[in-house]
Amino acid sequence: MNKFVHLVENNAHLLTSQWVEEVKRNPSTKGYRNLSEAELRSRVFDVYKRLGEWLQSDENIYQQTAQHFFNLGKTRAKEGLKVSEVVYALILNRVILWKFVINNGIIDTAIDYHHAIDFYHKVTNFFDKAEYFVCVGYETLDKTAEKKLEDENFFEAAVSAITNWVVKEPK
Repeated sequence: MNKFVHLVENNAHLLTSQWVEEVKRNPSTKGYRNLSEAELRSRVFDVYKRLGEWLQSDENIYQQTAQHFFNLGKTRAKEGLKVSEVVYALILNRVILWKFVINNGIIDTAIDYHHAIDFYHKVTNFFDKAEYFVCVGYETLDKTAEKKLEDENFFEAAVSAITNWVVKEPK
């Protein structure tokens, strides 16, 4: 899998440029057209950086990743971006990254293919969680809703559920 992580890291600027171009012209992300290219680059770079940390971390960073995307959802809501635009922008991150991996020609053997599928599975899990917590952040723009989540220990329960979904404990 390191082969794929290094490919992404070494081509982060190219992936960022592709995402910026796509998000500016895509009809599903119109709200992003109001942002400067520098701001867009900063935003996509942050997502790819967090993905890299997620993929390479030996420790459980589910909680901090969940909190980051929860806060990102609240921030994007305050900025006036639609939740559908933010989710689609995250989908574009994943699609552009995967197309780049596939089109780069580094999958030469059956083992490479197996590693690529494992990489894709982990990338998809990351983006699924990011999209979910962005949506939760949007829903809690109202302080009452956020307080209710705190009272219910939402993050602890949600992260535990996700961990159990992703990593099944032996019985």
